[in-house]
Amino acid sequence: MAGCTSLSTLDLALEGASPGLVTLPVMVLAMVKQPNWGFGFLLVTDFTDFENSTYNRKIAVPSSLPDTFTVGGRVLRRSQIFSISLKAALLDGYWQALSRFSPRMRAYNYMDERLGVIAQEGVVAMVSFRVKSYRGTIEGFMSHLHVATRAVLGSRSLAAEFSGQGLDTFMRRYMDYIDADLYDRLVAVFPIEKYMRRPMKRERQIGTEQDNGSKDGNQNGREEENQNGNFTDHATANNAAGIEQGEAQVKEKSTDRENSPHLSGVRPVFAHPSHGSMPFLHWRALSPADIALGTSIQTSGFLQSLDPHVFVKPFRRTLKLAPLRFTLTANSTSRACAYVEILSDAEWCAFLGISEIEETIENVSKLTSRLESMKGRILSLVVERRSVSLSHGYSRPYWGLASSLDDLAEQ
Repeated sequence: MAGCTSLSTLDLALEGASPGLVTLPVMVLAMVKQPNWGFGFLLVTDFTDFENSTYNRKIAVPSSLPDTFTVGGRVLRRSQIFSISLKAALLDGYWQALSRFSPRMRAYNYMDERLGVIAQEGVVAMVSFRVKSYRGTIEGFMSHLHVATRAVLGSRSLAAEFSGQGLDTFMRRYMDYIDADLYDRLVAVFPIEKYMRRPMKRERQIGTEQDNGSKDGNQNGREEENQNGNFTDHATANNAAGIEQGEAQVKEKSTDRENSPHLSGVRPVFAHPSHGSMPFLHWRALSPADIALGTSIQTSGFLQSLDPHVFVKPFRRTLKLAPLRFTLTANSTSRACAYVEILSDAEWCAFLGISEIEETIENVSKLTSRLESMKGRILSLVVERRSVSLSHGYSRPYWGLASSLDDLAEQ
């Protein structure tokens, strides 16, 4: 609807003879279905205020819905929250759409009020809903919902859904609420590094004053936009210096010659976990042994092979998925490769978006087909520096896969 650019301007959507269709980027706070109500509710925010909503006025919404929500350690005002009604027959479909945002969504359940609150996941979505006036307030009725994942925004065809819909403006407001913990949850599934660097975790000592700018909660490592429209970071430059410095060293010393297994003299040290993005050859030049545990990097590479083929083998009375190694190269003709691994059951569950390995027993053929279909393609993925314990107290650093199967398969 022309003129309606945020929840704070929903009044403009009612101008005219019929209810208007509004499309806005939002963060999803909760999805719940009350037993005594014939429909469900999606609670969202775009971090603007709208006083005249049914949720804020407590009209036509269940009294048991949460009074407010916390995002990145900051409590939202009730006027920042908007309720959208969902038809009961479509609830499963909307929940499945939300679940594509992150494998962690499998831990939630919209049929349980407590488990329907997902504010801590930071889900970004584009919602289309119709608005109408009700008893002096405005209520919304869902039409469409699309989650904004790293894979979706990285695809030209899928990203078209979000173009021209004010996503960048929304993200500037959202950044004020993102702390280090929320950033860490987002970086594997959403391209948050395009908008800001990882905020520093604050450590307050008893009896000391808060650091400057923390009283109002607006200095969570947020990047401010300069006059040229570029983002500059003031609060977290030191924290993110590892990624930037490492990439700069590689760019300076590398000629991108793939006949050399290592780039001479390049041994950047990442003393603290960092988050960022790098071209494939720059990332490949980094040794995980030099990278702080938990550091994640977004890159793109050609999936040359998977080893071994996925299979399920019996292990006493349980099931076991074999470790899987992705062999990546810069392109289809390149010989210089890098490896990304899935080693543990927990990593498999996160990659597949499941709770237990046993859930794969009836879908092994489908799983194998989905994995095989990705071979021979350029994939955008997030890798994370991890470590596996060996015998005699030793450990091996490796690059683990932080992207989900859905993220990769949808590209």
